[in-house]
Amino acid sequence: MQQRAPQPTPPAVVAPTGDTASATPSPRASTAKPPATTSPTPSRQPATTANTADGAIAARGTISPHSIIYWAQNDLTIDVAQPLTTLTVEIRIAQTDGVQHTGEWRTAPADDFTVSVAPADGFLVYRWTLKPGRTVPALQEVFAAQYNHKTGKRDASKDTFRVETTVAGHTSVVGGNFPAGS
Repeated sequence: MQQRAPQPTPPAVVAPTGDTASATPSPRASTAKPPATTSPTPSRQPATTANTADGAIAARGTISPHSIIYWAQNDLTIDVAQPLTTLTVEIRIAQTDGVQHTGEWRTAPADDFTVSVAPADGFLVYRWTLKPGRTVPALQEVFAAQYNHKTGKRDASKDTFRVETTVAGHTSVVGGNFPAGS
């Protein structure tokens, strides 16, 4: 009789660190099959914009699948192709439907960025600026803007993002809109 080697335990998933306790990490894929049900329930997938790229960075905006009828989170995923020593990330949430700031987070270390959130020109502007002497490694980073809004589905198509970095004298800028809603 053959014995099977014990299966390794998967690592614990830790929520990203940030300035708020309400940070919501992206869900991880599971290999477990869901239990059979008699009535199918729709799967909530994040709405996603097209990927935009320039030089060392590529970015795409999504509405978190954890968004609800009076609170939402816009997630900006940035693919970093090489280490960066300059980086400015901006998410602009259109101040429609009673939008009010409730928090923000990023997967990068909080101490590496200066963060500001302020209204400007009809938007609630979330801005992360890499501090001098810090480096963003070549990997994927997520920046999230959280806000309350009027009860109901909110159209996020007027929300925008912009990411800028300079590498070897070349300034790369990517930007776009978030999808209509969750």
